[in-house]
Amino acid sequence: MRYDQVSFENNAGDEIADMDKVQPRLGLAWDILGDATTVASVSWGRFMHPSATTLPSFARTDSTPTSVYFSCSAVGLLIGLDIGSREECEAVFGAPTIADPDHTDPAGFFLNGVQSATPNVIQDGLRPTYAEELIVRLERQLWPRTSVTFTYVDKDTKDIFEDSCIGNVEDGFSATADCSTFEMANLGDDVLRRDYKGAIVTFESRIKNRVHVLASYTYAKSKGSVEYTQNAGADFDHFPEHFRNTYGYLSDDRRHRVKVNGYALLPWDLTVGVDAFWSSAAAFDHIRTPPSFGDGSGGYGVEFLEPRGSHRGNTNYQLDLELKKGFTLGSVRAFLIGTVFNVLDGERVTGRCERNSCTLEAGTPNEHQVGFLDATSFQVPRSYEVGVRFEF
Repeated sequence: MRYDQVSFENNAGDEIADMDKVQPRLGLAWDILGDATTVASVSWGRFMHPSATTLPSFARTDSTPTSVYFSCSAVGLLIGLDIGSREECEAVFGAPTIADPDHTDPAGFFLNGVQSATPNVIQDGLRPTYAEELIVRLERQLWPRTSVTFTYVDKDTKDIFEDSCIGNVEDGFSATADCSTFEMANLGDDVLRRDYKGAIVTFESRIKNRVHVLASYTYAKSKGSVEYTQNAGADFDHFPEHFRNTYGYLSDDRRHRVKVNGYALLPWDLTVGVDAFWSSAAAFDHIRTPPSFGDGSGGYGVEFLEPRGSHRGNTNYQLDLELKKGFTLGSVRAFLIGTVFNVLDGERVTGRCERNSCTLEAGTPNEHQVGFLDATSFQVPRSYEVGVRFEF
């Protein structure tokens, strides 16, 4: 049984939250055959999540108002409109415009309202985020120093808190809720949730103390309505835009993952190491920035046009190798180390545009636009590192 308590103060020294959690945990292991070759185990527990460290920032008393201007043409493209003049921009967004001082947007910039400088309200009795985790495992020795393990993991994160318009929290979610300030609150497990389920097969072998191999295959699903944003996201600020299509596959969702790593001790004090992985396609979103109407209601954060994680990218893989040579210099051990990362020299896509249009390398001569699900980042190609290590 574990108990944790944490309290937070804002910049004025006022306590804004005092949270605690009793976390029971239970584990049981069974040596099935009585000879330590086959062990079944099960564990269940609650684990308080350290996701509240941004609370003092949200409750600051010395925040200043900010007036934000957005490019009429750029935001128009995000919402599928071709805006060619300041008059059109004002008609669409209902906000005053200014001419572009850098002459990059003939349609000018529109005012995205004055964001409230009022500190966030912290919900009375704010509860800490915690996870309930169940692990069931069966481990079997195949031969000496070699085993295979089957593991099932079920992890549900509960009592997640985020900030939202104070009217959403106090009066129920609606498009006309009071948004004069925001309240950090537990919005409910039906609104904020994260669920992970995975099945893992692990093979581990130590062959005559000279070869160590650890390999695993994981089949998993990671779903939820909010990422690990440390309560700093705008996912649930405004209803209904920021609440629509939020539940789905999270950014760490990969249906299949294979990992292999290990090392071998060779003659002449040489060691060769390997680290490799393969993963199935990652999940990607289809989002846009909601339009603003000059009153602060919208215009930032993202709106999910389809359920979170509805699109998939490409598979990914990488192989890294290391060679190490040891020397003995009196009482000192020295090692020369050479490492090759991405041996296969692949440049697989690791990031994709999740909007209808994205600007890459903004502000440089190479600035250009890419479309929805086009590549925005890649693996680093083959690279090399050399180093030396001393042991005293």
